[in-house]
Amino acid sequence: MTYRKKFTLAFIAYSLFLTLIYSILILGTLYTTEDQLYQHLLEQYYTKLSEQYDKGNQSIGFQEPLISQKIYRKEAIPKHLRNLPAGIAELEEDHILVKPLKGDQVLFLTLPEVDGLNDKFESFVLILLFIFSLIIILCGAALAFILARQLSTPIENLVKDVKQASLDTDNICKEGNYYELNMLARSFNEAMLHIKTTLKREKSFTQSVSHELRTPLMVMKSNLDILKAHKEPLTIITRSTDRMLRATNSMSNLTNVFLILARHDKFSIEKESFNPAHIIQSFIDASDNQSINWNVDCQPNTTISSPVDLFNILLSNIIDNANKYAEESATMVITNDHLETYNKIRIGTENSGSSHLGINIIERICYALDWRMMHKIEHSVFFLRIDFQKTLET
Repeated sequence: MTYRKKFTLAFIAYSLFLTLIYSILILGTLYTTEDQLYQHLLEQYYTKLSEQYDKGNQSIGFQEPLISQKIYRKEAIPKHLRNLPAGIAELEEDHILVKPLKGDQVLFLTLPEVDGLNDKFESFVLILLFIFSLIIILCGAALAFILARQLSTPIENLVKDVKQASLDTDNICKEGNYYELNMLARSFNEAMLHIKTTLKREKSFTQSVSHELRTPLMVMKSNLDILKAHKEPLTIITRSTDRMLRATNSMSNLTNVFLILARHDKFSIEKESFNPAHIIQSFIDASDNQSINWNVDCQPNTTISSPVDLFNILLSNIIDNANKYAEESATMVITNDHLETYNKIRIGTENSGSSHLGINIIERICYALDWRMMHKIEHSVFFLRIDFQKTLET
Protein backbone atom coordinates (compact mmCIF):
# COMPACT_ATOMS: atom_id res chain seq x y z
CA MET A 1 0.00 0.00 0.00
CA THR A 2 1.33 3.40 -0.94
CA TYR A 3 1.95 6.24 1.49
CA ARG A 4 -0.81 8.27 -0.22
CA LYS A 5 -3.42 5.51 0.31
CA LYS A 6 -2.39 5.00 3.92
CA PHE A 7 -2.67 8.71 4.65
CA THR A 8 -6.08 8.95 2.92
CA LEU A 9 -7.50 5.91 4.76
CA ALA A 10 -6.18 7.19 8.07
CA PHE A 11 -7.81 10.58 7.49
CA ILE A 12 -11.13 8.93 6.51
CA ALA A 13 -11.04 6.76 9.66
CA TYR A 14 -10.35 9.88 11.73
CA SER A 15 -13.31 11.65 10.08
CA LEU A 16 -15.58 8.67 10.82
CA PHE A 17 -14.48 8.70 14.44
CA LEU A 18 -15.16 12.42 14.80
CA THR A 19 -18.55 12.03 13.10
CA LEU A 20 -19.50 9.17 15.42
CA ILE A 21 -18.53 11.13 18.53
CA TYR A 22 -20.41 14.18 17.29
CA SER A 23 -23.54 12.13 16.52
CA ILE A 24 -23.48 10.54 19.95
CA LEU A 25 -23.21 13.98 21.57
CA ILE A 26 -26.08 15.34 19.45
CA LEU A 27 -28.39 12.39 20.22
CA GLY A 28 -27.51 12.53 23.91
CA THR A 29 -28.26 16.23 23.95
CA LEU A 30 -31.55 15.60 22.12
CA TYR A 31 -32.81 13.06 24.66
CA THR A 32 -31.60 15.17 27.58
CA THR A 33 -33.40 18.20 26.16
CA GLU A 34 -36.57 16.12 25.74
CA ASP A 35 -36.54 15.10 29.41
CA GLN A 36 -35.88 18.68 30.48
CA LEU A 37 -38.80 19.84 28.31
CA TYR A 38 -41.24 17.45 30.02
CA GLN A 39 -39.91 18.53 33.40
CA HIS A 40 -40.36 22.20 32.52
CA LEU A 41 -43.98 21.65 31.42
CA LEU A 42 -44.80 19.81 34.64
CA GLU A 43 -43.11 22.47 36.80
CA GLN A 44 -44.92 25.27 34.99
CA TYR A 45 -48.28 23.56 35.37
CA TYR A 46 -47.64 22.90 39.06
CA THR A 47 -46.75 26.57 39.64
CA LYS A 48 -50.10 27.70 38.27
CA LEU A 49 -51.91 25.00 40.18
CA SER A 50 -50.23 25.83 43.48
CA GLU A 51 -51.12 29.52 43.12
CA GLN A 52 -54.83 28.64 43.00
CA TYR A 53 -54.45 26.12 45.80
CA ASP A 54 -52.80 28.70 48.06
CA LYS A 55 -55.73 31.07 47.45
CA GLY A 56 -58.02 28.48 49.01
CA ASN A 57 -59.53 27.36 45.73
CA GLN A 58 -59.10 23.64 46.04
CA SER A 59 -61.06 22.94 42.94
CA ILE A 60 -59.08 22.86 39.70
CA GLY A 61 -59.95 25.99 37.80
CA PHE A 62 -58.11 25.11 34.56
CA GLN A 63 -57.33 21.96 32.68
CA GLU A 64 -54.31 20.96 30.51
CA PRO A 65 -55.28 18.38 27.88
CA LEU A 66 -51.96 16.49 28.02
CA ILE A 67 -51.49 16.56 31.80
CA SER A 68 -53.60 14.46 34.15
CA GLN A 69 -53.77 15.40 37.83
CA LYS A 70 -54.66 13.28 40.83
CA ILE A 71 -54.71 14.09 44.54
CA TYR A 72 -54.53 11.14 46.90
CA ARG A 73 -54.41 10.75 50.60
CA LYS A 74 -51.26 8.94 51.58
CA GLU A 75 -53.05 5.80 52.56
CA ALA A 76 -55.01 5.80 49.31
CA ILE A 77 -52.04 6.13 46.91
CA PRO A 78 -52.13 3.31 44.31
CA LYS A 79 -49.57 0.62 44.80
CA HIS A 80 -47.63 1.40 41.61
CA LEU A 81 -47.23 5.05 42.68
CA ARG A 82 -46.25 4.60 46.31
CA ASN A 83 -42.50 4.17 45.76
CA LEU A 84 -42.09 7.26 43.62
CA PRO A 85 -39.92 9.92 45.28
CA ALA A 86 -41.00 13.55 45.56
CA GLY A 87 -40.13 15.53 42.46
CA ILE A 88 -39.90 14.40 38.84
CA ALA A 89 -39.91 10.68 38.14
CA GLU A 90 -40.37 8.45 35.11
CA LEU A 91 -42.73 5.51 35.12
CA GLU A 92 -42.66 3.55 31.92
CA GLU A 93 -43.45 6.19 29.24
CA ASP A 94 -44.97 8.73 31.69
CA HIS A 95 -43.28 11.67 33.37
CA ILE A 96 -44.77 12.18 36.86
CA LEU A 97 -44.40 15.12 39.22
CA VAL A 98 -44.96 14.16 42.87
CA LYS A 99 -45.68 17.06 45.29
CA PRO A 100 -46.93 16.78 48.89
CA LEU A 101 -49.85 19.10 49.74
CA LYS A 102 -51.23 20.32 53.05
CA GLY A 103 -52.17 17.60 55.42
CA ASP A 104 -51.72 14.07 54.21
CA GLN A 105 -52.55 14.77 50.58
CA VAL A 106 -50.15 14.16 47.69
CA LEU A 107 -50.47 15.62 44.18
CA PHE A 108 -49.55 13.49 41.15
CA LEU A 109 -49.20 15.27 37.80
CA THR A 110 -48.72 12.87 34.88
CA LEU A 111 -47.51 13.85 31.41
CA PRO A 112 -47.25 11.01 28.91
CA GLU A 113 -44.67 11.10 26.13
CA VAL A 114 -46.18 12.36 22.90
CA ASP A 115 -45.18 10.26 19.91
CA GLY A 116 -46.21 12.13 16.83
CA LEU A 117 -44.31 15.41 16.65
CA ASN A 118 -41.44 14.20 18.81
CA ASP A 119 -40.81 11.14 16.64
CA LYS A 120 -40.87 13.26 13.51
CA PHE A 121 -38.32 15.60 15.07
CA GLU A 122 -36.06 12.70 16.05
CA SER A 123 -36.27 11.27 12.52
CA PHE A 124 -35.41 14.67 11.10
CA VAL A 125 -32.39 14.95 13.40
CA LEU A 126 -31.18 11.46 12.48
CA ILE A 127 -31.46 12.19 8.75
CA LEU A 128 -29.67 15.49 9.24
CA LEU A 129 -26.89 13.77 11.18
CA PHE A 130 -26.51 11.16 8.44
CA ILE A 131 -26.22 13.82 5.75
CA PHE A 132 -23.83 15.84 7.89
CA SER A 133 -21.69 12.73 8.54
CA LEU A 134 -21.60 11.88 4.84
CA ILE A 135 -20.49 15.42 3.98
CA ILE A 136 -17.76 15.30 6.63
CA ILE A 137 -16.49 11.94 5.36
CA LEU A 138 -16.45 13.08 1.72
CA CYS A 139 -14.76 16.37 2.60
CA GLY A 140 -12.27 14.51 4.79
CA ALA A 141 -11.46 12.04 2.01
CA ALA A 142 -10.99 14.87 -0.51
CA LEU A 143 -8.83 16.85 1.91
CA ALA A 144 -6.80 13.74 2.78
CA PHE A 145 -6.22 12.97 -0.90
CA ILE A 146 -5.05 16.53 -1.59
CA LEU A 147 -2.75 16.61 1.44
CA ALA A 148 -1.38 13.14 0.71
CA ARG A 149 -0.65 14.12 -2.88
CA GLN A 150 1.12 17.28 -1.76
CA LEU A 151 3.20 15.29 0.71
CA SER A 152 3.96 12.31 -1.52
CA THR A 153 4.61 14.12 -4.81
CA PRO A 154 8.02 15.52 -3.71
CA ILE A 155 9.03 12.05 -2.48
CA GLU A 156 7.90 10.47 -5.74
CA ASN A 157 9.86 13.09 -7.69
CA LEU A 158 12.88 12.34 -5.52
CA VAL A 159 12.59 8.63 -6.28
CA LYS A 160 12.23 9.44 -9.98
CA ASP A 161 15.38 11.57 -9.91
CA VAL A 162 17.33 8.79 -8.21
CA LYS A 163 16.16 6.19 -10.75
CA GLN A 164 17.01 8.40 -13.71
CA ALA A 165 20.37 9.54 -12.30
CA SER A 166 23.68 8.64 -13.89
CA LEU A 167 27.27 8.92 -12.73
CA ASP A 168 27.70 11.95 -14.99
CA THR A 169 25.06 13.93 -13.10
CA ASP A 170 26.42 16.33 -10.50
CA ASN A 171 23.27 16.70 -8.39
CA ILE A 172 20.91 13.79 -8.92
CA CYS A 173 18.21 15.16 -6.61
CA LYS A 174 16.77 18.63 -6.98
CA GLU A 175 15.97 20.59 -3.83
CA GLY A 176 12.46 21.93 -3.28
CA ASN A 177 10.46 23.86 -0.71
CA TYR A 178 10.54 21.32 2.11
CA TYR A 179 13.41 21.35 4.59
CA GLU A 180 13.27 17.63 5.43
CA LEU A 181 13.21 16.58 1.77
CA ASN A 182 16.04 18.98 1.02
CA MET A 183 18.11 17.26 3.70
CA LEU A 184 17.27 13.89 2.12
CA ALA A 185 18.19 15.20 -1.34
CA ARG A 186 21.52 16.52 -0.05
CA SER A 187 22.21 13.14 1.56
CA PHE A 188 21.54 11.39 -1.77
CA ASN A 189 23.78 13.84 -3.60
CA GLU A 190 26.58 13.43 -1.08
CA ALA A 191 26.26 9.64 -1.25
CA MET A 192 26.39 9.74 -5.07
CA LEU A 193 29.43 12.04 -4.96
CA HIS A 194 31.14 9.59 -2.60
CA ILE A 195 30.31 6.70 -4.96
CA LYS A 196 31.59 8.64 -7.99
CA THR A 197 34.82 9.51 -6.16
CA THR A 198 35.31 5.91 -5.09
CA LEU A 199 34.66 4.57 -8.59
CA LYS A 200 37.03 7.12 -10.09
CA ARG A 201 39.74 6.18 -7.61
CA GLU A 202 39.17 2.46 -8.22
CA LYS A 203 39.27 2.97 -11.99
CA SER A 204 42.56 4.84 -11.75
CA PHE A 205 43.91 2.23 -9.36
CA THR A 206 42.90 -0.61 -11.70
CA GLN A 207 44.53 1.09 -14.69
CA SER A 208 47.75 1.59 -12.73
CA VAL A 209 47.72 -2.02 -11.53
CA SER A 210 47.20 -3.28 -15.06
CA HIS A 211 50.10 -1.16 -16.30
CA GLU A 212 52.42 -2.27 -13.50
CA LEU A 213 51.61 -5.96 -13.94
CA ARG A 214 51.96 -5.78 -17.71
CA THR A 215 55.60 -4.68 -17.49
CA PRO A 216 56.95 -7.74 -15.61
CA LEU A 217 54.80 -10.03 -17.73
CA MET A 218 56.31 -8.58 -20.90
CA VAL A 219 59.80 -9.02 -19.43
CA MET A 220 59.09 -12.64 -18.60
CA LYS A 221 57.58 -13.32 -22.03
CA SER A 222 60.47 -11.80 -23.95
CA ASN A 223 63.05 -13.67 -21.91
CA LEU A 224 61.16 -16.94 -22.29
CA ASP A 225 61.24 -16.40 -26.04
CA ILE A 226 65.03 -16.04 -25.78
CA LEU A 227 65.36 -19.23 -23.76
CA LYS A 228 63.13 -21.11 -26.19
CA ALA A 229 65.46 -20.40 -29.10
CA HIS A 230 68.37 -22.43 -27.49
CA LYS A 231 70.84 -20.51 -29.64
CA GLU A 232 71.99 -17.93 -27.12
CA PRO A 233 75.19 -18.20 -25.06
CA LEU A 234 75.09 -19.03 -21.37
CA THR A 235 75.63 -15.43 -20.28
CA ILE A 236 72.49 -14.27 -22.10
CA ILE A 237 70.51 -17.15 -20.62
CA THR A 238 71.72 -16.21 -17.14
CA ARG A 239 70.86 -12.58 -17.72
CA SER A 240 67.37 -13.51 -18.96
CA THR A 241 66.83 -15.73 -15.93
CA ASP A 242 67.82 -12.87 -13.61
CA ARG A 243 65.39 -10.54 -15.36
CA MET A 244 62.56 -13.03 -15.00
CA LEU A 245 63.43 -13.51 -11.34
CA ARG A 246 63.26 -9.75 -10.74
CA ALA A 247 59.99 -9.54 -12.64
CA THR A 248 58.60 -12.45 -10.61
CA ASN A 249 59.65 -10.76 -7.37
CA SER A 250 58.03 -7.51 -8.52
CA MET A 251 54.76 -9.29 -9.25
CA SER A 252 54.94 -11.12 -5.93
CA ASN A 253 55.49 -7.86 -4.05
CA LEU A 254 52.58 -6.21 -5.86
CA THR A 255 50.35 -9.19 -5.10
CA ASN A 256 51.24 -9.01 -1.41
CA VAL A 257 50.47 -5.30 -1.37
CA PHE A 258 47.07 -5.88 -2.98
CA LEU A 259 46.24 -8.61 -0.51
CA ILE A 260 47.11 -6.37 2.44
CA LEU A 261 45.03 -3.51 1.02
CA ALA A 262 42.10 -5.88 0.47
CA ARG A 263 42.19 -6.97 4.12
CA HIS A 264 42.06 -3.45 5.52
CA ASP A 265 39.13 -1.11 5.54
CA LYS A 266 37.79 1.58 7.85
CA PHE A 267 36.02 -1.00 10.02
CA SER A 268 38.81 -3.51 10.61
CA ILE A 269 42.01 -1.64 11.37
CA GLU A 270 44.17 -2.31 14.42
CA LYS A 271 46.57 0.54 15.06
CA GLU A 272 49.92 0.54 16.86
CA SER A 273 52.06 3.42 18.12
CA PHE A 274 55.70 3.45 16.97
CA ASN A 275 58.59 5.67 15.90
CA PRO A 276 58.98 5.48 12.10
CA ALA A 277 62.64 6.55 11.90
CA HIS A 278 64.14 3.05 11.69
CA ILE A 279 61.46 1.96 9.18
CA ILE A 280 62.27 4.90 6.90
CA GLN A 281 65.99 4.20 7.06
CA SER A 282 65.54 0.50 6.37
CA PHE A 283 63.57 1.21 3.19
CA ILE A 284 66.15 3.77 2.03
CA ASP A 285 68.99 1.29 2.61
CA ALA A 286 67.13 -1.48 0.77
CA SER A 287 66.17 0.63 -2.25
CA ASP A 288 67.62 -0.20 -5.67
CA ASN A 289 68.57 3.38 -6.49
CA GLN A 290 71.29 4.41 -4.04
CA SER A 291 72.17 7.50 -6.05
CA ILE A 292 69.34 9.50 -4.47
CA ASN A 293 70.45 11.52 -1.48
CA TRP A 294 67.73 11.34 1.19
CA ASN A 295 67.31 14.08 3.80
CA VAL A 296 65.10 12.69 6.55
CA ASP A 297 63.86 14.80 9.47
CA CYS A 298 62.25 12.53 12.08
CA GLN A 299 62.75 13.31 15.77
CA PRO A 300 63.26 10.48 18.31
CA ASN A 301 60.07 11.42 20.13
CA THR A 302 57.94 11.25 16.98
CA THR A 303 55.14 8.72 17.38
CA ILE A 304 52.79 7.47 14.65
CA SER A 305 49.55 5.60 15.33
CA SER A 306 48.86 3.31 12.38
CA PRO A 307 48.77 -0.34 11.26
CA VAL A 308 52.44 -1.19 10.77
CA ASP A 309 51.94 -3.14 7.54
CA LEU A 310 49.98 -0.34 5.89
CA PHE A 311 52.51 2.28 6.98
CA ASN A 312 55.33 0.13 5.60
CA ILE A 313 53.57 -0.05 2.23
CA LEU A 314 52.99 3.72 2.30
CA LEU A 315 56.66 4.50 3.01
CA SER A 316 57.85 1.94 0.49
CA ASN A 317 55.81 3.54 -2.28
CA ILE A 318 56.87 7.07 -1.32
CA ILE A 319 60.55 6.10 -1.44
CA ASP A 320 60.10 4.00 -4.59
CA ASN A 321 58.33 6.90 -6.33
CA ALA A 322 61.20 9.26 -5.43
CA ASN A 323 63.85 6.73 -6.55
CA LYS A 324 62.18 6.48 -9.96
CA TYR A 325 61.53 10.15 -10.65
CA ALA A 326 63.75 12.28 -8.37
CA GLU A 327 66.65 14.08 -9.98
CA GLU A 328 69.33 14.00 -7.29
CA SER A 329 67.89 14.25 -3.79
CA ALA A 330 64.67 13.92 -1.86
CA THR A 331 63.52 15.32 1.46
CA MET A 332 61.14 13.76 3.98
CA VAL A 333 59.84 15.47 7.12
CA ILE A 334 57.68 13.48 9.51
CA THR A 335 56.08 14.64 12.77
CA ASN A 336 53.32 13.41 15.05
CA ASP A 337 50.77 15.23 12.88
CA HIS A 338 51.92 14.93 9.28
CA LEU A 339 54.39 13.63 6.73
CA GLU A 340 55.89 15.75 3.95
CA THR A 341 58.16 14.76 1.10
CA TYR A 342 59.39 16.72 -1.92
CA ASN A 343 61.97 16.30 -4.64
CA LYS A 344 62.94 17.81 -7.97
CA ILE A 345 61.75 15.64 -10.87
CA ARG A 346 64.07 14.50 -13.62
CA ILE A 347 63.49 16.05 -17.03
CA GLY A 348 61.03 14.04 -19.09
CA THR A 349 59.19 12.47 -16.12
CA GLU A 350 56.92 15.39 -15.21
CA ASN A 351 53.80 13.51 -16.33
CA SER A 352 54.69 10.36 -14.39
CA GLY A 353 55.71 11.68 -10.99
CA SER A 354 52.15 11.94 -9.64
CA SER A 355 50.36 9.27 -11.68
CA HIS A 356 52.40 6.22 -10.73
CA LEU A 357 50.78 3.20 -9.12
CA GLY A 358 52.58 4.07 -5.89
CA ILE A 359 50.59 7.32 -5.58
CA ASN A 360 47.34 5.43 -6.09
CA ILE A 361 48.32 2.95 -3.40
CA ILE A 362 49.16 5.83 -1.05
CA GLU A 363 45.75 7.39 -1.74
CA ARG A 364 44.01 4.13 -0.96
CA ILE A 365 45.89 3.72 2.33
CA CYS A 366 45.09 7.31 3.36
CA TYR A 367 41.43 6.68 2.60
CA ALA A 368 41.44 3.50 4.69
CA LEU A 369 43.11 5.29 7.62
CA ASP A 370 40.98 8.43 7.22
CA TRP A 371 44.04 10.55 6.58
CA ARG A 372 44.13 13.63 4.36
CA MET A 373 46.51 13.47 1.40
CA MET A 374 47.58 16.22 -1.01
CA HIS A 375 50.14 16.04 -3.82
CA LYS A 376 51.12 18.35 -6.69
CA ILE A 377 53.88 19.23 -9.13
CA GLU A 378 55.00 22.84 -9.43
CA HIS A 379 58.08 24.09 -11.23
CA SER A 380 59.31 20.51 -11.73
CA VAL A 381 59.12 19.83 -7.97
CA PHE A 382 56.93 17.02 -6.69
CA PHE A 383 55.34 17.72 -3.29
CA LEU A 384 53.32 15.30 -1.16
CA ARG A 385 51.78 15.92 2.25
CA ILE A 386 49.79 13.53 4.47
CA ASP A 387 47.93 14.81 7.54
CA PHE A 388 47.45 12.02 10.06
CA GLN A 389 44.52 13.89 11.63
CA LYS A 390 42.09 14.53 8.78
CA THR A 391 41.06 18.18 8.50
CA LEU A 392 38.56 20.00 6.32
CA GLU A 393 39.87 21.34 3.06
CA THR A 394 39.59 25.10 2.57
